[in-house]
Amino acid sequence: MGNILLLEDDKSLNRGISFKLKKEGYNVYTAFTIKEAKEIFYNNDLDMIITDIGLPDGNGVDFCGDIRKVSSNSYYNVNSIRPRNRCGYGI
Repeated sequence: MGNILLLEDDKSLNRGISFKLKKEGYNVYTAFTIKEAKEIFYNNDLDMIITDIGLPDGNGVDFCGDIRKVSSNSYYNVNSIRPRNRCGYGI
């Protein structure tokens, strides 16, 4: 199947999402920071990027904007999962 870059700083979420995607047959590259994600992006042929919004070294939406400047492909998915009691809403 395809190559996916998963950018998620929460170790538990990163591990869980990565596990499920691998179980479905995808090759998953995991990153915990934008710096790591950029290195993976520039060194691999990716089909999709799944990114959290709030990251320790920046914003996932800004990261996607940076990637769009150098790539004509549209394979970006922004993922933000927050507990209901922290933000007042679910997924």
